[in-house]
Amino acid sequence: MNNKKEDADAHFRRIYAQTAECVWRYILGKCASVEDGRDLLQDVFTELYVVLRTKDADYIRDPQAFVLRLAADRIARYYKKLPRRPTPFSALSDEENDEDITAFLAAAENTENEAITRAAAEAVRANLRSRDFDTQRIFYFYYNRGLTLAEIAALTGRKESWVKAKLYRTLKNLRKIYTDGEDSK
Repeated sequence: MNNKKEDADAHFRRIYAQTAECVWRYILGKCASVEDGRDLLQDVFTELYVVLRTKDADYIRDPQAFVLRLAADRIARYYKKLPRRPTPFSALSDEENDEDITAFLAAAENTENEAITRAAAEAVRANLRSRDFDTQRIFYFYYNRGLTLAEIAALTGRKESWVKAKLYRTLKNLRKIYTDGEDSK
């Protein structure tokens, strides 16, 4: 029994060394906070250790795939336990933020004298709410929190070029929708 424990310990250390960085990036990309990410990382490797102690050494054929699957399962459980959070743009429904949306629309449409109505501001909010979570986060951080593209990239675990492309592609699409009257994503 002691030999099996030593084998499991050695196998665990080897898998941990091979996969820890990859799993950490994966969890940070999916998780809402670094603190929760640390907890999830610890849970994933604790679960891996239990599996290694209870199963044969041949049970895990691809260590990275196995550990990433454990991480995906832990993240799914994590989000099931969280209360439903409003999307970032639902926070923009109060009147004080209408000015921010109005300024965004005016700049996006490149008009100088056109008055932006509350209906137009709500239409942009609704459009942004219908988009994927990454797009919502980027717009929230950029327009509401005033973060730079580099800061957003660091927070989301993405490359700065990806964040910039996502932001500008969405802006281009919004300009097209609200200047041409189309309704596409």
